[in-house]
Order: sequence, then structure tokens, then C-alpha cells
Amino acid sequence: MTYYKYFLATLLIIAAALGSNFSTYSDAQASAMGAQQERIALVTIRYNQKVISYKGQLYNAVTEAVKTKPTVVFDVVSYAPVGRDAKSNMKLSERAYSYGAQVAEDIKRMGVNPQQVTFSSQQDPRISFEEVRVFVR
Repeated sequence: MTYYKYFLATLLIIAAALGSNFSTYSDAQASAMGAQQERIALVTIRYNQKVISYKGQLYNAVTEAVKTKPTVVFDVVSYAPVGRDAKSNMKLSERAYSYGAQVAEDIKRMGVNPQQVTFSSQQDPRISFEEVRVFVR
């Protein structure tokens, strides 16, 4: 249950912060959040528009994270909303997976060691659009 409260709080923080399809946190915010032992995404990319421009902002976030901690590990997690039926669930999950895989590849192309990038995918009934979140550890 704690995870769900954390997750909802994360979504609210992100939505309030920019109200856009992309969110990042400053080093101070990320440090303060890490001190609370909660996992907050360094980057959240929402696929709620036809064209999503995230690469420049992702590059800035990745560069700062690597500069701060060269051994940082990036956990890329794609999230799919729950569809109306099994067929729509499959389509949403496949699309979210594709988005996440692309973000993971983008991070590797930025010069991050492939062993420092993980990727997973899951469904989340509380979201309306596919999302990719990048966590650091």
C-alpha cells in the first residue's frame, strides 16, 4: 500500500511541477526526495501528444546524473494504462514497451555504459497515457 501512496504522490508532484509531458527534478530536490527513502523519477515522459520532444531534456538530466555519480544506474520503466479489454491492453502495453526501449537506447547512445541501464515495463491502472520514467540509483 505504501508504494501506491508514493506513486500517487509522485504523479501529483510531477503534474503540479510542469503540467507538461516531461518532468525533471533538480539535484537538491532529488537529494531531498532520496533522503525520504522514496523512489522518485529523475525523468518522466508522458506520451499524451502526437509529437513528444524529450531528447534534449533527457540528455541534460542524464549528463548531470553521470557528472554527479559516474557509476549511476538508470532504471528505465515504461508504464501502460489499462485498456477496455485484452486486445487494447496488449496494444497499449506494446506501445509503452516500445517507448521505454527507445528511451533506454537513447540513454546508451548518450555514452552511458549499457550495463548501467536497465529496462522494464508494466501496467498502471491510474494513468491515462503511456509513460516512461527514468529512475537513478
